Amino acid sequence: MFAYDSALSDDSAVRLSQLLSTPIWVHSSTAMASGMPGFELTPSLLIHRLREQFKQGGVTVLDVALEGSAAAAFVCPELNMPFNDIDVVFHLDPAADSNELHLVRDLVFAAMSKFVPAAVAPMAHTYLHKMYLRSSPDENGDSWALFTLATRDGGPAIDIKCVQRCARSFQFSLDSLRVGLTELVDHLVNPPTPTLAPAPIPTTTATTAITAVHTGPASLEAIVANAAASALATALPPSQPPSLPSTPSSSTASLTLPLPLPLPLPLPVGMFPVAMAMAPLPTIQTGSYYGSATEAAGHLRSRTIAVRAEVEMASVHGGGLLKYASLCARGYQVAPWLSSERLERTMCIRFHVDFPSRQTTRFGTAAPLQRIVDYLSTHMRTREASVEFLRTLRAIVSRSWPEDPSDMLSILSVLLPSPRRTPLGPRQSSFVNGVARRRSFVKA
Repeated sequence: MFAYDSALSDDSAVRLSQLLSTPIWVHSSTAMASGMPGFELTPSLLIHRLREQFKQGGVTVLDVALEGSAAAAFVCPELNMPFNDIDVVFHLDPAADSNELHLVRDLVFAAMSKFVPAAVAPMAHTYLHKMYLRSSPDENGDSWALFTLATRDGGPAIDIKCVQRCARSFQFSLDSLRVGLTELVDHLVNPPTPTLAPAPIPTTTATTAITAVHTGPASLEAIVANAAASALATALPPSQPPSLPSTPSSSTASLTLPLPLPLPLPLPVGMFPVAMAMAPLPTIQTGSYYGSATEAAGHLRSRTIAVRAEVEMASVHGGGLLKYASLCARGYQVAPWLSSERLERTMCIRFHVDFPSRQTTRFGTAAPLQRIVDYLSTHMRTREASVEFLRTLRAIVSRSWPEDPSDMLSILSVLLPSPRRTPLGPRQSSFVNGVARRRSFVKA
């Protein structure tokens, strides 16, 4: 069972609640072809609906957490870190049958149908831009599913990941942070009833001496009226004296009455404001797969690339090579207790095993090229960032590739700018976008 060891600051908790409560515009992956309408989706409502759907389908959800770059952005808000995805991870019972993931896919479709326009509810799956499903019959093998909803206007995509078993849930300590969402989502979807408390009536003393004029038994009404006038005079500005009917004058008597009194006259708006005590946000817990949330956050602040040992990257799909190149391009440094040569060598070997240079994908592109293009389309915001990333990756491949790097360097040359054309000009941009579109919906 994962152990949380820290908590978000109050400001970060408020910002996270705002993110989860803000609707995001979702569009269909086939919108250009079929004209299917887009719709607004509030992340907190989606998470709540998925939990309910899983419960009805008999799928046990142990925890819901925010992970990846979005989690890091809220743990270290002072760094103003951008994030492209809202990674919401549903942690399922690892002892469950691996076939349960196929049921999870159907339940996600059913939950999505509650949010899409009614006319296209049977086609809710078309709003998923990516779908990966990895199911291992081995009780020690990885079993997880990923569903991605993309948004327009550069907004963050929503990644829904359902994990039964995963040997390693992070690449470096920088992306190992985890923020618990279960209690916060419950608070946002079913907020506690606020308490109402009337504000105290302003008085100068606990009791007020009122001199009333009376003429027999009916004088009590005059006494109450004069008491009301005294209370109003205290609460209203001097320029707006209360207008009360005068009473006949005959004889006087002194009477002391406690305040506040029940006033028989209508009160001005705002005279007695009602104080609404809103329920505070729950404590939002944080932790790290690396070991300590505080330690992982320290690596973020010091821009340090850290793992426990270089050999760990051999167990990461793709070796973490592209993430590493992206971090190096942005000025991050390898931790002093690690050997950058051994680290890069390990990552290149694993990337080469997972994406052989001579292997082609179902789309007819080389496996490494397809993987790099996917990374560019989802992680690079500007052309300049893309070029710097590709140049850094080329330098790493040149010095650390396990065999002749010419095939890999040729693949990179397709994407890198030449002296005769601008960085990622129209030819390369259209190529990258075309390759990315061809694998918009994949089952792995």
